[in-house]
Amino acid sequence: MKKKYLSIGFAGLVDFRSIIGQDIVLGINSAAKDFDINIINFISIIRYSFAEDIENYTIYKKKLNYLNLNNIDGLLSLTSSLQYFMTKEEIETFHKSLYPLPVVSIGIPIKDIPSIMNDNQTGIKELMDHLIKVHNYKKIAFIGCKGHIYYNERFNTYKKILQENNIPFDPKLVYIVNDVDSRQQVKQSLDFFLTKRKLRIKKDIEAFVTVSDLIAQKLIEELQNIQINIPNDAAVVGFNNQFNSIRSFPPITTVDPHFFQMGYQSVIILLSVINKKNNLKKFLMPSKLIIRQSCGCFEDQIVNAEIKEHNITINDNKNPIEIFIKEKYNSLILKFNDIINKFDKSLNSSISKELLDSFTNDIISGTSNRFLHSIKKYYFDYKNVTEEKLTVWHNAISEIRNLLLPLFIGNINLTHKAENIFHQVRVMIDLAYSYINYSKKGDVYKDRSMVLIAKEFIVADDIDKIIELINQHIDQIDIKGIYLSIHDEPKIDISKTNMIFAYSKESGILIKNNDLYFPRHQIISRKILPDNIRYSMFFDLLYYNGYYLGYVLYEMGSFNIPIYDTLTAIISPALYKALNKNALLNKNKKLITNEQNIIKITDKNIDMNNKENKHLLNTYKILEYLNKHINEPTNLDEISKELNLSISSLMRKTKQMTGLTIQKLHEKLKIEKAKSLLENKIMNVSEISDYLGYQNQFYFSSVFKKNTGMSPKKWIEYNMK
Repeated sequence: MKKKYLSIGFAGLVDFRSIIGQDIVLGINSAAKDFDINIINFISIIRYSFAEDIENYTIYKKKLNYLNLNNIDGLLSLTSSLQYFMTKEEIETFHKSLYPLPVVSIGIPIKDIPSIMNDNQTGIKELMDHLIKVHNYKKIAFIGCKGHIYYNERFNTYKKILQENNIPFDPKLVYIVNDVDSRQQVKQSLDFFLTKRKLRIKKDIEAFVTVSDLIAQKLIEELQNIQINIPNDAAVVGFNNQFNSIRSFPPITTVDPHFFQMGYQSVIILLSVINKKNNLKKFLMPSKLIIRQSCGCFEDQIVNAEIKEHNITINDNKNPIEIFIKEKYNSLILKFNDIINKFDKSLNSSISKELLDSFTNDIISGTSNRFLHSIKKYYFDYKNVTEEKLTVWHNAISEIRNLLLPLFIGNINLTHKAENIFHQVRVMIDLAYSYINYSKKGDVYKDRSMVLIAKEFIVADDIDKIIELINQHIDQIDIKGIYLSIHDEPKIDISKTNMIFAYSKESGILIKNNDLYFPRHQIISRKILPDNIRYSMFFDLLYYNGYYLGYVLYEMGSFNIPIYDTLTAIISPALYKALNKNALLNKNKKLITNEQNIIKITDKNIDMNNKENKHLLNTYKILEYLNKHINEPTNLDEISKELNLSISSLMRKTKQMTGLTIQKLHEKLKIEKAKSLLENKIMNVSEISDYLGYQNQFYFSSVFKKNTGMSPKKWIEYNMK
């Protein structure tokens, strides 16, 4: 059948806790819509820990098998997301192996493949120029990160701008962390500067340039913990314009690399490659300096709110009290205190006096900085600010205005200046509203409906029930369609799949319980996909407990990607249970163990009146214990105590149900784990030996060879071809 729509894919490991992942995905999918082409998102989501990231990378590698001309006409690859898992050479080799599939790289330049990247040099230059030329800072520390091409480029630009401004580069002002998201390493950087190097804030360090807002936010908090005020004592700036930059107090001056536009532009480049009209091999996405308060400035919106039509000249030597009738001053303090206590009853009259004095000082000096800084100091903690608090402060400012403005009646210049101050404070409040709305984009995993759906899937243990639940809930979570393909039982690798369910809002149920098989590495027949409308899809492998169960293709409504990721995580355990249940029935409820795989019994709800089923449940408990203690020697005493079995019963039941001694069964499990670690390059042979509890690497290698017929090194060479 002739294709009606061009189809492109997007692949990468994407972090949706930051603006980076969300904006790139939105940019790509928006461009696909604008150019009327299909899009399939093959991304895997980075979550919350290194262990999860390793597992996500393992699954992501399997997704790469589906990146071919059977499924898509071109590919956008977020290559920068692979740098912690593959060398640059491996990244290049893999992407070149996709030929003749047209490819565009996002983030890393790859020879002979069009690439789009951040303009890091311009971003750091604008940050440095602002600190040096606007704030006159010369003692600027740098906190970088190892391993990432962007961070190295930003460090080199930092040194270059110092040189251009005749500021000597001082290696004592540089610290390189290993992880941008590690608070401990940020603490270590401060210890390096302040304790080991004995540098002093203000005197030896005036500002910190960091390569990420993740570092900048933690740095601000750690500096505040040791009573260093930002930005009064030192400025801190970041990079990437992430959620952290506006959740920080004060909000962080940063660089916006325009990730949405980067995603959008990558589609334009890919289309030109597909249409053989592209000659551009490298495209730099322009960046923009975002001024916030961590450098010592106010945001442009607040600064620009001041109307500068009148020149105000007042004697700077006047005391604030002299502007008012002296007899009214104490009364004003009391009234001011009544107003602000509506916001926070813990505030005292000394704070009211500070606010009133800062306001009158601004009237004298012709600026609005003191009052704005005082308001920010007490009321604008951007980490904890709420819409309710901001609404209260809108009302408080109105009351303060009504209290103070009559004092200036008859003096146009003073009235104008007072109105300017109030206007700028209102803009600051409105800006805080926008920060709240912006930061809500970071709460992508908070969806109560998904929790309720998960409760129902917990008890599902057969295919029909799973299909029923999917069909029941799909409309609730803004998913336009779902195409579910599964293996006949859990597998240790992807293989041929059987589509058991296909539903589209446009067409209703298309397939249910049909034997429609797809060859390995082909997602779906184009005859099944809607051919009369453009679609956006999210492709995910169904994976649980170390086994591949099949895959699911979501027809997207919402572009909140974690919704699809979460639904996959909900479906997978239920499907795993159902497939294992079917496998038990098909194999006369016998646990099969062989050289390639160990099928685990997970159905705890089997009929316990059946004697054989009691044996199965005991075997499940044994396997569960052995997997939990995979990195320990086989200890029969400990196992028998834990499972409340005698050693003889333990050995008899294991042999009866698996055909193996318990020691041999544990050994088999260890070797299967070793294969997984070797395949995914998570550890080297020595590290795996230690991890699995072997006495030394040589003994581990001999056990591995006894079970597989080859040494770990030979096994890697044979299986990684």
